[in-house]
Formats: sequence, C-alpha cells, structure tokens
Amino acid sequence: MDRRLLTAFTLTLIFALGAAGCPSDAAAPGVDAAADSLEADAVASDTVVPAEDTATPAEDTATPSDDTTPSADTATPAEDTAVADTVAPVARVVINEVVAARLDGGDDWVELYNAGGADADLSGWALADDSDNSYVIADGTTLAPGAFLVFEETELAFGLGKDDAVTLTDTDGAAVDLADWGEGDAPGGWSYGRLPDGEGPFRTLNHPTPGAANDDVLVTVVLNEVVAAAADGGDDWIELYVPGSGAQDVSGWVLGDDGGNTWEIPADTVLAGGEHRVFTQTAFGFGLGKADAVLLFDGDGVLLQATAWIDGDADAGTSWGRSPDGTGDFATLTAQTPGAANP
Repeated sequence: MDRRLLTAFTLTLIFALGAAGCPSDAAAPGVDAAADSLEADAVASDTVVPAEDTATPAEDTATPSDDTTPSADTATPAEDTAVADTVAPVARVVINEVVAARLDGGDDWVELYNAGGADADLSGWALADDSDNSYVIADGTTLAPGAFLVFEETELAFGLGKDDAVTLTDTDGAAVDLADWGEGDAPGGWSYGRLPDGEGPFRTLNHPTPGAANDDVLVTVVLNEVVAAAADGGDDWIELYVPGSGAQDVSGWVLGDDGGNTWEIPADTVLAGGEHRVFTQTAFGFGLGKADAVLLFDGDGVLLQATAWIDGDADAGTSWGRSPDGTGDFATLTAQTPGAANP
C-alpha cells in the first residue's frame, strides 16, 4: 500500500478512537509511541526534496576584458605636417679666372662662376677694370649653379693689362667680387684664377681653362733660357730644365713661337734630373725675334710653359731667362749660359 495512504488511514483511526471516549491521557503507551512514530514518518514523508536542477546554465560567451592589460591606444596621432625651417639655396657669383695676355694674340677674357645653389640673374650687373672701363651684362643673362660664363675682350670692349684688376658689381653698383693682379701674376700664356673653383685664393695658373674647371698641370720640365740673338751670330736656341731629380721623357712634346711655328721633340728624348737641355734653331727650324714668345706643350697639346719678351729684353749678347734656374721670374740676363746654370 502506498505509504501516504497508510499514514492517512492510521491517523484517521487514532482520531476515531479518541472521539469514542478514550481519554487521551489513558491512551496506551504503545499507541502513543506508534502515533509518534507515524507522525515522524509522515513528516519525513512530507519533506519535499528539491528536484535536481539539471538545466545547464547558459555559457557566458562574452570575453571579459583583461583589466590587467592596458588597452592599446590605437588612435593614430595626427601627423605633424608643419615644414621645418629650411634655408633656401642662394646664388653666389664670383670672378673665377682672367687672361690678360694670350700668346696667340687672341682676346683677353674674364670668367664668372656660380658657386652657389640657385640660378643667378646677372641682368644689369657690370664688369669693370681699374681704368674705369666697364661693361653692363645684358638683360636675361642667367648663370646656373656650378656653371661658368666667359666674357671676351671683343664683347667687353676693353682689354686687360699686365698690372690690372676686374671688379664685378650688381645692379645697385655694389661690389660683388674683385680680381687684382700685379705684373708677373698673369704672364703671356698663363691665367690668374681661383683654385679650386669659386673658393680658392687667386693664383697664377699655367693652364688657362675658359669655361671649364680650373687646374694647374704639374710641370716637371720648365722653359729656362732663350736666346734670340746669339753673341757669335749663331743659332737662336731654347733651353729646357728639369728642376727635380727624376728623369723626364719629353718625346712628342712641342715647342712653338707666337708666330704659329711649331716643332715636335723627337722620340726617345729623355732629360735627366737637374739637366739643362738646349735645342737650337737648326733643330727646331725657325728663328726667334726681338719681340717674340716661346711655348712648351706636352704630348696632349696642353700648354705647360710660356714666356714672352719685347724688343730690348733679349738683345745680342744677352738672354731671356730665369734666375735662379727653374723657379725665378724671366728677366734679361747679361750672360748667355746654354746647357748650364743661369747667373
């Protein structure tokens, strides 16, 4: 029988017996114990056991933020587009080289060079010598950075002297640059210029370079003495000298005068260190005049040395030479010393 029905029946019976006049106090102990037992069982039976919650709680799929790791600041800072202060390039025009005496009788010239980083507008600028001869540069004349510009005597309408100067001025008449040379600084066949271009001080250069970078060819052999009127009426002659100790092969080099006469030095001609070597008129085939010049070119046609003299500088019995040998300026020497040291 169902335990619950049994319990209810038993309780009904007990209550019925009590209603029939059985005093509760007289109830048999066994009955009371049975009743107590039944009541306990009823309580126990009536105790509700919570049903097991078998539902699976919904999984929290949200990913908790990791509070221990600072979130990356993904915002891109605004780029600083401000342009840093820069210095704009400027032009810097200088006198770079001048030729005051060309041995071929051609034009003197002045060379400008832009040593700056921007184009230079030279419109209205001027070139002038120390005798106040001047030339105004034409409108629209520009000079790019690193470029050269040559003005020849024909365009300038004035020549340059042995002891002279050239000044470059801007449109306001302010002096921009000056080349000033004394006698002997720009001798015939040589130039007076800056080395390196645009930066160096002016100096005598033995290799004029109009419209090109200046250089100074290493000279290992020099013109040392010239006789245009031998004391005994014999040949004119030209003397070369090696100032160093090393031998120098001059095969294929060329000697010339200001009349365009030239002579190529024969093959296998080697000069020893310290040697004075004389070439006579019979060998080179042309005579030298009272006012003349001698030029020395290397095998590539580069002018290495030149000297010029005027009437009276190299009269009979005298010579036109360097003193001391190799390094001194040319001057009239009272003694002719072919193949030997000059006085």
